[in-house]
Amino acid sequence: MELTLDLKTNLFKEYLDNVGYDKLQDPELIEDLINVKELPNGKVDPSTLTARVRAAMNAYVGSQLLEPLMSDKHLSEYQTILQKEIFFEQTTIDTKAEFDDIFEKFIDEGQILFRGLNEAKYRLYSSLQRSWIDQKLSVVFKYDEFLKSLVQKAREIENGTIANYLDATFFDSDNDLAVLSFLQHHRCPTPLLDWTYSFGNALFFATEDIKMSRDEWEIDNYFCVYYLEEKFLNKNSIKEILKEGFAKYKPDLRERFNELLEEDNFDAEDIKKNLPTELIDKLAVSFQSNSAMKYMTKVERLVTFPILYFSDHEDSYKTNYLLNNNLNIVNQEGVFTWNSVPTKPLEHVANAEYREENPDGDYRFSKCININKNLAAYVREKIKELGITDEFIYPDPYDLAGEIFQKTKNHN
Repeated sequence: MELTLDLKTNLFKEYLDNVGYDKLQDPELIEDLINVKELPNGKVDPSTLTARVRAAMNAYVGSQLLEPLMSDKHLSEYQTILQKEIFFEQTTIDTKAEFDDIFEKFIDEGQILFRGLNEAKYRLYSSLQRSWIDQKLSVVFKYDEFLKSLVQKAREIENGTIANYLDATFFDSDNDLAVLSFLQHHRCPTPLLDWTYSFGNALFFATEDIKMSRDEWEIDNYFCVYYLEEKFLNKNSIKEILKEGFAKYKPDLRERFNELLEEDNFDAEDIKKNLPTELIDKLAVSFQSNSAMKYMTKVERLVTFPILYFSDHEDSYKTNYLLNNNLNIVNQEGVFTWNSVPTKPLEHVANAEYREENPDGDYRFSKCININKNLAAYVREKIKELGITDEFIYPDPYDLAGEIFQKTKNHN
């Protein structure tokens, strides 16, 4: 974003309109501001900007080139779209025609991840981070111990109801990530952050519970959709970590699998004749994958990774996180990111990771589309035409069962 004089004066005026001129401690600066004039086209007359005004303006704009202040006690937000530029490459949409163009571009994308938020100023905090900070849980708990307790209580509650359900549906209650996925989609705060392969679904979440702004901050007039190509997160996937491990130890896995077959009275020659080496390798990996995944997705190991990415969309190596254990995540085409830091948003942690390896690199965690809230109703109608409604995003088995009966009865 180019720092033109118009941009600087608009940002400074926005700041003064919201913070208040009475907060300024310099009487001479106030006097100089009173004497700033506009040109006939509505822009500021540069000749009326004194050195004192320019210095104050540049100081404020400079503050927007720094990340928002973070604290263990308060959630941070972006004050301006310029400040958000530190972490995201942005597009701003203000008209239906502009939205239609972006809609056509992304509605059928398959390898891009999206996350919709109803306020463009919101940072990428998980639901647990928000509760952790707002409810000051750090005063009572250690983060990793809290997570272990959360998962264990999920297994125990109501005589093991959730654990029994996961086991009965072959999702494995011993898999911590499967438990956390279940909790996440039943409104329990977790370290998981929802993303979706569907641009339409992301727009649904972005336009959910929209509140029109009464403030003068420009950023409050927008909701947003964050997006990035899935391939940029694959390096943070436990599946990729396991795939590398399986490739390294493939001969050992193959030998162990053959031993197991022989123990079940399969003849070694028959194995060679009827099972190609490639198939044996796949079967060997499949045999080991569940126990390996269960080991890697224990909370005590997950918290050692700053950022992780989880998707069961493809299962080419027969390793499965067991995420798709409820109707919501299936319809929402959901995947997750994981952030082990209890009080810092995902984009900050990703930025720190990148800077550590590339101190001089220019990095943006993802891209972001900021969409004017005046377009929210128009957006809702567009996605409704695709069948993306409350009933689709939040399917209720009871409602579905009732509808099935009614449709059958009415010959619909």
